[in-house]
This record gives sequence, C-alpha cells and structure tokens, in this order.
Amino acid sequence: MQLKYSAPSVAILFRLFFVPSFHVKPIQAQDINFSVELQARARSIDDLRYVIGPNFNIFIATYWRFMLVSCDVFQQQLTYDSNSQVLVKFCPILTRCPLLFQTQSCIIQASVRSIRFECCRNVDEKQNNPTGIIESQPKRPGHVEDPPLIFNLESQRTCNYMRALPTTRIIGGSATRRGEFPWVAMLLKNGAYQCVCNIMDDNHCLTAAHCFDASAPSDKYEIIAGKYTYDVNEFDVGQQRIAVARYIVHEAYNANRKENDLAMVRLSRSLTWSTYVMPACLPSSEVQLPRFCVVAGWGELQGGRSPTTLMKVEMQAYNSDHCLQVFSRTASSDLSVYVNKNTVCAANALLGGRDACRGDSGGPLMCVQRTRSGSAAYFIFGTVSNGNQCARPGEPGVYMDVREYLAWIQRVIRTSR
Repeated sequence: MQLKYSAPSVAILFRLFFVPSFHVKPIQAQDINFSVELQARARSIDDLRYVIGPNFNIFIATYWRFMLVSCDVFQQQLTYDSNSQVLVKFCPILTRCPLLFQTQSCIIQASVRSIRFECCRNVDEKQNNPTGIIESQPKRPGHVEDPPLIFNLESQRTCNYMRALPTTRIIGGSATRRGEFPWVAMLLKNGAYQCVCNIMDDNHCLTAAHCFDASAPSDKYEIIAGKYTYDVNEFDVGQQRIAVARYIVHEAYNANRKENDLAMVRLSRSLTWSTYVMPACLPSSEVQLPRFCVVAGWGELQGGRSPTTLMKVEMQAYNSDHCLQVFSRTASSDLSVYVNKNTVCAANALLGGRDACRGDSGGPLMCVQRTRSGSAAYFIFGTVSNGNQCARPGEPGVYMDVREYLAWIQRVIRTSR
C-alpha cells in the first residue's frame, strides 16, 4: 500500500539522493534540517550511523520525511519499499549487520529489522556471505531482554523481545517472507502435514483440538518449527523437527459445536530460539480486538491446490456479538451454534474471496499491537477453528479467542512440564 503523503515520494527521493553507482556528493548530517522531534524519536544521529554504517546519510536523505511523520508511517514505507525491491539497494553500502537493542527508539528498531531482513539473511543463516558484511559486536548486550524459554504470560503480553516487522495491508492472499512469522510451526501426523501450531515456549505449541485423533498415540505426531515451504521433505534453513511427547486437548472440547477447540502440544525436547524460531506474543485479556488482522497457514488455496510456502491473508476481525449481528442473515448455518463469548470471527466483510481454509486449522489470527518498548509486533488473538465453505461471501471464519484462554494456556503448560 503506497502511503498518501504530500511530500515527494520515496522513489523521487531515492533518485535524488541514491544511485547504484553512488556517484553523488556525500550528504552531511548537518546539511539536513533535523527537527528536535526527529532527534527525540531517533535518539541520535549516532544510532542511525550504527544501523547503516558510514554511509548512513544516504538512508537518512531518503527517509527523513517519513521519520518526521510517525514511526508507523516509517515502518509501513520500509515494508512497501522492501516488497518493491527498493530497500535491498541499500545493502551494498552496509559494512556490518546491525543488532536490535531494547533501548533503541521505534524508528531505529524499524531500521534494524528492515536492514537485517533485506541484507543480512545469509549472515543469520550462518552461510557464506557474498556481500562481505560481518556481524557487529558484541553479539548480545547485557540489557537486551531475551525471549522466555519457559512460558511467561507477563513476558509474552509485553513482548519486549525482537519481533518481525509487521507487513503493510495485504491485498488478497500472498506468500509470506521467510522468517516473517517465526512462532508459526507445522504439525505433522504420520510424517504428513496436518495443521498449524503456534509456539508458546521452548517446549509447547498451541493448536486446534480437532487436529488430533483421540485414537492416535502422541508418537504419531511431530512439529517442524522454522518451516517455510509446504513440502515436508524439503529442508528449510533453520528448521527444527521435533517429536511430540504428548498433547492435551481442552477438557471441555465439544467436537460437534467446536467449543473450546484448543489443544496444547508438549515437545519431546526443547526448541532453540533463532531468527526463524521464536515464541508468540499474546495479548492481555483487557485488550480490544483490532479491526484488521492477518491469518497465516499452509491450508488449501483456491481450487483445492496446496501452497508452495507459508501463506498469509488480511481479514477483518469481529467480536462474537458483532459477528452474529453482521453475518446471521448471510451465513448458511446457524452461527449461534459455533459463535460464543470464547470465539471471534474474521472475514473479508460480506464480500468473501479471502479466508482460512482446510489445512489452516490451529493457525494464528494475528493483530498488530504495541510492545512495552513501543515497537509494533504481531499478537495472536485467535486460532483457526471452523467455517462453512472457504471464502464464501457472507460466511465468516470462527476462531478461538485466545484472550479467553490465557489462564488455561498458562495452567496446562505449568502442569505438563
């Protein structure tokens, strides 16, 4: 989504201040009229110099107008430029891969995430690095908060650890970028893809209860964290394949009405956090459901085709009362059977055409919220449960409302360790 902004476009600024050959007069920091507001948001020019390196002034010359508007506007423009292959042109001017610090401002964190995603993937994957970029030192400063190994509801509510940069508005379904949703994992049964699951901590994943066959023992199931491609037999860099030790279906699960359609997976060994494997952020029970959210999964595409990679689609979210009000007349079945205070709905309004589908069960309904440190991150508000005919106009998808199950999630994890 291109931002509607009266200032010159990034493309124009890019042509003015950045050309591939870099045969331009160097722009000095003092040549740009940085306001007090920008200085406060970016903390210091030294922070930007750290992110980009000696040629940081070219980056500033391109984006300073967006930095002055707001961090959200700046983040959206970075994502737009990433998708349009503009941001990658900054890679040749880098001398190192920047690290994300908790003490950085929102603008600096957005710059770090975007630069790392575009220019440092080879470094993150510990492969040969043709760009010659080296990791900055130290590897991890002492004040940075690590993702919790053991589930910690407070940590995952504040989510004060590194997250993927939220994407801009998604038009229709599209492939994700590798590592975009590092908390999304694959659930396998007998070695074949079964459902989506969401990483809660280094030993637990949350998914849908209907993904499990009560007659099937736990050793028939596995998860693959850090998975990107749909093909189970294709190895993805950074993936971790682990057997399931046990699964715990919600004690009040009703298969007919799909009530309490949740299950917790206990892994046979611990996950290791990386660029591609991280725990999910969970909202507080008091947080209101945002209007627009994103669903991700490896479920069927139009025509019943299987996807090549992890897919995502933006949906409009509805609380249970609003869902019944909007869709009761258009749904082909009695929604009140499936929609209750423990559920939320998502749909492309009444238009259809966008939806979770078969194979997306257990997948996350993710909405952007602010973390305690002020940066934007995806929080899981729901998990895919049921629906009637994928993407049919007037038919919403029904999701378990994670906010209503926080106590259950915490209790099950504690008692299953």
